[in-house]
Amino acid sequence: MKMRIKLFINHVVYVLVALFLLWSLQIFLLDNFYFQLTKSRMTAAATQITQFERFGTSDFSQKIYSLAVDNEFCISVFGGDGRLLTAADVGGGCMIHNVNDKSLNELYRQALENGGEYFHHVDLKDFQNNIKSNMRVRYAIRDRLIFVSIAETAHGPLIMIFDAATSPIGIVKAVLAVQLLFTTLVLAALSAFLANLLAKNLSRPIADVNRAAKKLTHGEYDVKFTGESYREIYELSETLNRTATDLQRTEQL
Repeated sequence: MKMRIKLFINHVVYVLVALFLLWSLQIFLLDNFYFQLTKSRMTAAATQITQFERFGTSDFSQKIYSLAVDNEFCISVFGGDGRLLTAADVGGGCMIHNVNDKSLNELYRQALENGGEYFHHVDLKDFQNNIKSNMRVRYAIRDRLIFVSIAETAHGPLIMIFDAATSPIGIVKAVLAVQLLFTTLVLAALSAFLANLLAKNLSRPIADVNRAAKKLTHGEYDVKFTGESYREIYELSETLNRTATDLQRTEQL
């Protein structure tokens, strides 16, 4: 296979692999990244709540509401006796504010059995088909992640329940897909052009040296090797020029 063709193919393959990784990260794995990020934000929010003071006051409720708005969570905070201290319903479609006490007690029990923390993922498709979820709720509009955290604080025990959507809105993924498709087409065309140009520029000086070397093998000792594009080719050309000169002197002798 010619060097120019091989370089062209290698460059195109590299671009295709890069595009595949881009599609994988931006589209195919977007839901999983969003899910893991939501879990991390919930854990950080629970830690932040335990650092608040004066539980059950209006100031405490305002802080909880601000935290819910900043993170787009629904939050319910209970005292150790099961009394609701405050709640923040943000964004709509929240499940923890539309479940019965039995479901909340079940979440609390699961958290106790798991060392004080419990994540419960509710898949909307399974929920609508009554297959998987044991959460009895009135409505839900997106996949949800529920997090229960039980913490001991200086002001007493806290039971914190968080609820957030885990699936990015479909229109966001659709917009990303269109943008990536446009980007893929542009990069594919640009990479083909650049690959051809790069392969041509890399292979041309080597081809010139090869043609000159063939003349040398036929006894044309006055041939001149030129290779100014790259250092390695330049050094090879200088070596071959000295070889041609030596061969010409030998021929004259």
